[in-house]
Amino acid sequence: MNKKFITFVFLSLSILTLAFYACKDDGNDSESGRREINVITYSPVVAGQKISITGSNVAQTTAVVFSPNVETKDFTFVGKFEISVVVPTGAQSGTITLKTANGDVVSTQSIVIANPTITAADEIVVAGEVLSIRGKDLGSIEQVIFPEEIVINALDFKWKTNTEIRVTVPQQIAEGTYILDLISSGGLALHTPSIEISNTGGPEPEPEVFIMVNDFEEHGGHNGGWDLGWNTSNTEIVTEDGNSYLRVKAAIPNEWIFNCNHQSSGGVGGAIENIENYVFRMDVKIENGVSGAENADMQVVLGDSWNWYGTGLLPASTDGQWKTIEVPVSRWSLTGTLNLSSGTNGIYGGPVPAGVCFDNMRFTLVKKD
Repeated sequence: MNKKFITFVFLSLSILTLAFYACKDDGNDSESGRREINVITYSPVVAGQKISITGSNVAQTTAVVFSPNVETKDFTFVGKFEISVVVPTGAQSGTITLKTANGDVVSTQSIVIANPTITAADEIVVAGEVLSIRGKDLGSIEQVIFPEEIVINALDFKWKTNTEIRVTVPQQIAEGTYILDLISSGGLALHTPSIEISNTGGPEPEPEVFIMVNDFEEHGGHNGGWDLGWNTSNTEIVTEDGNSYLRVKAAIPNEWIFNCNHQSSGGVGGAIENIENYVFRMDVKIENGVSGAENADMQVVLGDSWNWYGTGLLPASTDGQWKTIEVPVSRWSLTGTLNLSSGTNGIYGGPVPAGVCFDNMRFTLVKKD
């Protein structure tokens, strides 16, 4: 008996998965026929999420086995060549096996299963300020639920990567100690450690005090359009509602994304004393449908000094909204006076996909003398 083949496509209420398949049909659906189906899929998936498995004779399925031998019978027959199955708790990345009356059938592809886990969170946070929750595989988290069933959806997160979620604590939350719920795309509920929320109804947070390094605006005789970097075919300056920013219009492999050395012509930048009292910030927008930004190896250039960051400076997604990224200056061992009044200031690295936007590279005061 020839080996039979199956493959799978992931389904989500929020993602339309297009499956394109080609098969050779010799008119024989018997066990002696060999049938191969190729499907374009999206991954990873999480426990509780439905996937669709397609292939020859899947209608004979009695059970579905995920790695490492996690069996489930929670599946539905969609047609002769398709079943829908819920990824069970405990399943791990690997192939899928269908148990049938005529023997086991192993998938031609491996499925990637994320296992979101919370490892830490800020112990104390003030209502109205940003709460950090850390862990792994957090990219699948779609909601953070506060007391009184106040739900913050992923679109409103301040920051989301596979290792951290930042969300603003609703101002109306009463003082107290709480455990928050995080909900994944598959409906899996995670729980934070205890978090103390304080100062409800306190004064509005103070406005951000910062020193701008690059904002792509005109300053004196300086034209923000000069700061595209040296490969102007890959970037452009976009102006919306009176604000100018840089947009990557063609993928940048590994080179200058933007830079400025025009201080003598009015470009911003000067000497920052007690730099250890500041944090580095920059606003980033990743357009919907763009992927891979988190894999870019990045360097921040400050007054001709190259400061390595590596991958993860850019998030995987910002849901098409502007988000602020932040780096403590201790990462680069910056102390004393940082002189940005001469030399080049900017961002270098890659690969950065088209559709990533940058604005307001700055240092924000976080500790007052």
